[in-house]
Amino acid sequence: MIQVLLHGSQLNTEKGLMFMHGFAGAYTNEELAAVSNYTIAQFSGRTGTVSAKDFVPPGAFPLGKVVAAAVAGAILCMAAVAVALLRRTRWAKRSAA
Repeated sequence: MIQVLLHGSQLNTEKGLMFMHGFAGAYTNEELAAVSNYTIAQFSGRTGTVSAKDFVPPGAFPLGKVVAAAVAGAILCMAAVAVALLRRTRWAKRSAA
């Protein structure tokens, strides 16, 4: 169910190809888990145990951590360029004197 909600599904029938698109970009992981648990309860009579964590691929980084790492990397690069320019300016002043 998790894969179908994330990526969609298709089925060839006598009437042609039936298609359902994925909902990963339209709903949060919490909402997808709620839909999963509702569907399990309605069609099986059991309580669903799907959580939002089940919709995150193993080893995937949350977007916030990726953005934070990118910002930190950009700051380090700018600092390295600033240090290099400062050293170059100081070296040029010493050479001119």
